[in-house]
Amino acid sequence: MIGIPYVDNIENDNPMYVLEVDDPTDFDLTGFLDFCRQEIPHYALPGFVRLLEELPRTDTRKVKKTALLGEFIERTPSSDSGGQDLLYRVGPDGPNLFSRQDYLAEMAKCIDPAVRSRFIAVTKRNDIFRS
Repeated sequence: MIGIPYVDNIENDNPMYVLEVDDPTDFDLTGFLDFCRQEIPHYALPGFVRLLEELPRTDTRKVKKTALLGEFIERTPSSDSGGQDLLYRVGPDGPNLFSRQDYLAEMAKCIDPAVRSRFIAVTKRNDIFRS
């Protein structure tokens, strides 16, 4: 699990669960979310779920959480194709695929300078909010 900054406040992060699964297109996401609702406190429920065939790891096999966060913030169109890297936003109506276009629409809502500075710090890019 990694924290994704909300675009409209700096209070908390939105939990993103990143799972390594054999086949992201065949994963029982509804069953996973049902389990989470039964076993996990409300504040820790996933806002996003990302399914990968293989997690990025260091030479000592630790998960590269910074890379995962950077890949979320700098999601590319190639990430949306192929089915080996699926990203879902979990809302009141259940999980929905979350594409680069959805991400760009969310980032357009990010107007708070403190929130923007968090995204800039993570990406190490000062141009992330330039039109």
